[in-house]
Amino acid sequence: MRYRKDRNEEIGAGSTVLSFAGAPLLYEPGTKWLYSTSMDWAGKLVERITGVTLEEYMKKNIRAPLGITDITFWPDTNPTLKAGKADMTVRNTPEGEIVHDGGPQLYNGAEDCFGGHGPWASMPNYLKILQSILQDDEKLLKKETSKIMFEPQLSVESREAMKQTWSIPAATKLFVGEFPQGIATDWGIEGLLLFQQLAIPLPTCSKARRSIHTFTFSRSLSTTATLCRSEVWGTY
Repeated sequence: MRYRKDRNEEIGAGSTVLSFAGAPLLYEPGTKWLYSTSMDWAGKLVERITGVTLEEYMKKNIRAPLGITDITFWPDTNPTLKAGKADMTVRNTPEGEIVHDGGPQLYNGAEDCFGGHGPWASMPNYLKILQSILQDDEKLLKKETSKIMFEPQLSVESREAMKQTWSIPAATKLFVGEFPQGIATDWGIEGLLLFQQLAIPLPTCSKARRSIHTFTFSRSLSTTATLCRSEVWGTY
């Protein structure tokens, strides 16, 4: 933030990945952990390697294999998605009252494909992706690749830094939703990994969204989904 302020740049704004997420590293990779814009940069890396936009890459490698028609970074070009776009909302009272979020939206004015937060889709088509991963049908990922999604990726130092982040309730709710404190976790290539059973034993992961051998990805204002190897649990 100080870097952006010194350059008279608006924090959290920018129409391209570079203008939105371009800033010096806070630390050397592998020494700490921070929920960040890394997925946006990963998307840009895919574009550089393949020579096509992330939109085109996803059409060929995600949409086509699964028969999906409406996942796109540019929802206003799809009449169905444009008509069904929902405004962002927040809960602003202890009672959980839902109100319209009047703040700036990340996607407004975007000129790049933001891999970390940019795609739009209908829920049925989004669930096709989750189902393919869980069934391990290799339409999207080879089995050896999907296995990596459930493997820990952090160093000891990074894992300790992540634990410090989860000690702040507001940060936990914003980045990964709610889950019990003090259980063994790590971070994989696709979200928070849980390596310890919850206090109340449950027979299958279909009975709990936060259970052992699952990974969870969520944002407080969007979707929470937990994957295990038998089925999908989603909260929208």
